[in-house]
Amino acid sequence: MQVDHRSYPGGLPVACLALFGLGLRYALFLPAARACGFSAWTATGNFFSFFTVHANLALALVLLVPGRLRRPWALGGATLTLGLVGLIYETLLRGVWNPGGGEFLASLILHDLVPLAALALWFRRPERGALRWRHAFLWLIFPAAYLLYLVFRGLATGWWIYPFLDVQALGAARVALTASALLGLHLLGGLALVAWDRRSLAPQEEAPEIFELEEEPLMDPSGA
Repeated sequence: MQVDHRSYPGGLPVACLALFGLGLRYALFLPAARACGFSAWTATGNFFSFFTVHANLALALVLLVPGRLRRPWALGGATLTLGLVGLIYETLLRGVWNPGGGEFLASLILHDLVPLAALALWFRRPERGALRWRHAFLWLIFPAAYLLYLVFRGLATGWWIYPFLDVQALGAARVALTASALLGLHLLGGLALVAWDRRSLAPQEEAPEIFELEEEPLMDPSGA
């Protein structure tokens, strides 16, 4: 049976929730940044430097934009990234930032509700066996590039989004160790996601992962 990779039941409400959370967070972030003396341009650049923003925006794009972005590998990558967002927030940032009012609602949506909804979408999707082991390594490209961007931006501006990545305060060695641990966690999560996706495949269905062979029709000995 041919599975439709373009549709995920319940995806539209989740995408709208993510976009609403992003819009609310930006609406609150911009005036606060302007009050601190930042221009609208700089404040917007700071806003779009948060990993949480990228992760939620990525999920919304996967669920709303037609074409290859609606493939299982894209949803899997967005789900994994959001899972990391929720985990980091709960373990490293929950005690550092205690928002109230609208900020609390935006944080609840972006750090808790959307990641949980993304996981629910992933486990309820109609496909199985759509992921390959290489996807776990390809999913590392985005967080690795983001970490490099964050370090260079922090060194250039002196503004560090996340205290545990502050090279100037903690030193390069400690930040490199933290970044390696985060990437290792991301890789382990990706491998676990792929393993869960492929758990019910029959042995013969695993062969294309390594060889990617296509069967050719047998030739008729008579030459017909």
